[in-house]
Amino acid sequence: MFKSIKIFTPILLIVNLLACKNEPPAITAEPLKPGTEVNQAPTTGSSNINFISKEKIALNDKTEIVFPKEDDKSNIVFYFATPGETFEGKTSLSEQGQLRSQQITAAMAKAGLTIVYIDGNTAMQTALGTARANFAEFNFFKADKAAETLQMLVGNYMGKKVMVVAEAAVVTSMMAALTGKPAPAVPATPNNNLYVAIAKGVGDGEVKTLTY
Repeated sequence: MFKSIKIFTPILLIVNLLACKNEPPAITAEPLKPGTEVNQAPTTGSSNINFISKEKIALNDKTEIVFPKEDDKSNIVFYFATPGETFEGKTSLSEQGQLRSQQITAAMAKAGLTIVYIDGNTAMQTALGTARANFAEFNFFKADKAAETLQMLVGNYMGKKVMVVAEAAVVTSMMAALTGKPAPAVPATPNNNLYVAIAKGVGDGEVKTLTY
């Protein structure tokens, strides 16, 4: 169902990009309204990122999130992010959105990602630099297939690190499914948060909110 493509196949990427412009994502959950984020964030570990590596995340509050060993097939590491800002009425990134994409790439360049999944043109532009920096595979998914995509990733990428960049509502629904708990507060507007989860499977994970 989900056919991976390599990031160095520009013709296929352009074809998929044009298709995404004609397929608005089907939202599977409601994003939080602006201004409601503070009171609806049940997560812990929110802090500025010092650095991210294959082995761990070091935070500026001097705490660390240590990952299982790479040969540990009982866990999967997920990173979630939302797309950068766009020009009004467009799906192409604005200057601020391009800056946000560069910031994510800088934070995630040594994360050891295996694959990056995105839900449309804006997410593609946001995540492409990160995928390239990690020599990771790159693939599209439809927002209304978010649950199936999550199941597929858990089924096929245990012991790996994967990233999903999608609209706030899609990220919210995927994280809620992954943890089996209320999802972290994902702002409806573009934000400078990354969300990381170490999970043993769907419904058995914990999400922490990081600020880049």
